Amino acid sequence: MFDFPAVATRSRYLGKVLLLVVLFGATLRLLHYAGGRPLWHDEAMIALNLFRRSYQDLLMPLDYDQSAPVLWLLGTKFVIGLFGPGEMALRLIPLLAGLASLGFFALAVRRSLDAAGAALAVLVFAIATPLVYYAAEAKQYATDVLVFTVFLWMLARWGQGILRSWGGVALLAGAGAVSVLLSLSAVFVLFGVGVSLAVQPVLRRDGEAVLRLAVIGAVWLLCFGAATYLATSDSGSLVAAMRKYWSGWFIPPALFIPSRFVAAVRIMLQVPEGMGFPASSVMLLVLFAVLGLYDTWQRSRVLALALVLTLVGAVAASMAQLYPMTARFVLFLAPGMIYVLAAGVSFTLRMVPRLRWPVLGVVALLVGLMSFETWAHLRMTPAFSREQIDRSIEAVLRKKQPDDLVYVYYAAVPAFQIYGKALAAAPGGVVYGRDARSDWTYMLADMPKLCGRRVWFLWSHPADLNGVNDVRLFEYVAGRVGRVLERDVSREAGATLIDLTAAERCDAMPIEEPGRPWVPGHPGFRPLPALASP
Repeated sequence: MFDFPAVATRSRYLGKVLLLVVLFGATLRLLHYAGGRPLWHDEAMIALNLFRRSYQDLLMPLDYDQSAPVLWLLGTKFVIGLFGPGEMALRLIPLLAGLASLGFFALAVRRSLDAAGAALAVLVFAIATPLVYYAAEAKQYATDVLVFTVFLWMLARWGQGILRSWGGVALLAGAGAVSVLLSLSAVFVLFGVGVSLAVQPVLRRDGEAVLRLAVIGAVWLLCFGAATYLATSDSGSLVAAMRKYWSGWFIPPALFIPSRFVAAVRIMLQVPEGMGFPASSVMLLVLFAVLGLYDTWQRSRVLALALVLTLVGAVAASMAQLYPMTARFVLFLAPGMIYVLAAGVSFTLRMVPRLRWPVLGVVALLVGLMSFETWAHLRMTPAFSREQIDRSIEAVLRKKQPDDLVYVYYAAVPAFQIYGKALAAAPGGVVYGRDARSDWTYMLADMPKLCGRRVWFLWSHPADLNGVNDVRLFEYVAGRVGRVLERDVSREAGATLIDLTAAERCDAMPIEEPGRPWVPGHPGFRPLPALASP
């Protein structure tokens, strides 16, 4: 047989243990959600699209080079209509997806791993920092994980047997149709699941099973085509922007070239870090994952193939410069990685009993490091706090004089448009900066607009390209033509008061070639100007 039923060592306490771990993981996610941290740059950009657009307009290419699954956008828009435009409403669907993922993953491993493997898998899934974080992030990455866990559960529950009835066919077809509308990475999961289910019927020349798979594939392709059309109707500008921004995270083609092969290995070895695993544990994780994949192959070849082919699909898309293999983009692979890791640990404990205590010690250290990272983020005020531009805006409102001008750094504009309405309406006026990522002269050319005024430079999400930080560069130039009076710095955001009233000219100073940050005297490496004496 091509598909072997899963065999697990059962424990009468396993269900209760897994339930406790699931409740613990759910508590972590709810604590993060309840913290209500302010929206950061990426969240603010997608939020502005949701706040300003109608349901119909959300089907068109989004502003700010954003992209999100159609069903996620429409669902979040509906939630906003019910509860109002706030952080909690924006993050409700990710929260529900994160909680559901935890439940489906527990169901999957309970059926297909022994007690030790299942308990370890659910515990790692519950505490992994990215999985906790993205369960309360106003982006679609939690639903990416949900899609993978649902199909993982279906394969663990039924395996090849899901094709034996038209009910199973309808379940697969429906789940796939919803998935491509709910997750941009679902195409890789469907590729892995579809091909793994097709191998046995094709090898056995099972016409009825092939027909059922053809029906499933037709439904998937139809929905995927519709979702792709909506996502790419901007004539490729979104893809171009993604390739530019994530240029260092695409796996290079032609891997037979040694330098490209090394680059590909470097990228792949960093994938586990995006799932919350410590960087120092990567090689050990790879070893356990290989053992776990072998063990999974012995029990369920359909499941093992699906896990491998899902990764292969993502790698192929990355080699085609269509999908970056970094951080949140590879988070959807976390359930598969955690599954084979737990399977590998369980396999090692069964096959080499004398290594029990060293293996358990390593696992305890791994779980301890992951738990500490998540705990440290939850202890922040608010939990998992990022760019606190709302605090910087409040500080400017308290200290601003009526004639003070506010200059908003270009990357802070989306969040400012959400949190800075009172400041924008205040006397003195607001100048919005232009995109400085591609050319610093855009930002420096704004200097003449500020000449002769006291200016509050409000920033968040600063770019740090070629060794030069945008915020430091701007303050350096402003400090040469005026006086830096005050700084109010929050987490990853801040406001600087600059007195340009005595400046005779505010022309941008010439800077060195950005590609040569090591040139002596490069502005990006100059220290920030000292605060002027009162």
